[in-house]
Amino acid sequence: MNIYQVSLDSTCSEKTIKETAQRIVLAKLTERDVKAISRTLVETASDHVVALSRLSRLQRELRTLNASEKIISASLIPEITRSSNKI
Repeated sequence: MNIYQVSLDSTCSEKTIKETAQRIVLAKLTERDVKAISRTLVETASDHVVALSRLSRLQRELRTLNASEKIISASLIPEITRSSNKI
């Protein structure tokens, strides 16, 4: 899995996250790949609140696409949730 496949940019629109979720499901990516994608979403965010928003949108899209719970859980990054909640 490489970053090219994720194709995220600094704006990371709702459409981009939806397309990313679709790629995850259609390509049957592994939990490891989803963790890497989630980290990329976090690393390109301006702060932890934005990062949590992106992860939440990804999780919502994955649920809509009936992704497995393992894949959805792989997109969780607890330290981001904690940091965002403190803000």
